[in-house]
Amino acid sequence: MKTPFILLLATSGILLACSKDDSTNEPEDTTGIVGTWQLIEQLADPGDGSGVFHPTKNDLRLTFRTNGSYTSTNSLCSVFGDPQNAGTGTYNTEKLSLHPAGCEDNEWLSENGLPYKLENGNLIVYYFCIEGCAQKFEKVK
Repeated sequence: MKTPFILLLATSGILLACSKDDSTNEPEDTTGIVGTWQLIEQLADPGDGSGVFHPTKNDLRLTFRTNGSYTSTNSLCSVFGDPQNAGTGTYNTEKLSLHPAGCEDNEWLSENGLPYKLENGNLIVYYFCIEGCAQKFEKVK
């Protein structure tokens, strides 16, 4: 009689020690584009390939939705942005491109969009510049 009781006690102890609630242990998904991103650095190459990202105080934020659309606090029609006009657009995860709305006067941008990549938890958006320019974002939500 002692053996079944000890076996039952040991089994109960093992089961009670296991936790089913994994939600608190789940890391936040920082690999996908959906969410809100804050601009942290900008790259403006002088034309010789030596350019590096530098911190910025620009308050540009991008918010990507699951339906393939995004909003931005500044227009993305230019790397310099337009703080007077918020922006909207769509994104394509297969082509890795952003397609800002309202940039019809820029034929190349209207046809191709802005290439982007996700690298080391950051979003890097590339602009069409002769000398090379890009913006690096950090996910905040």
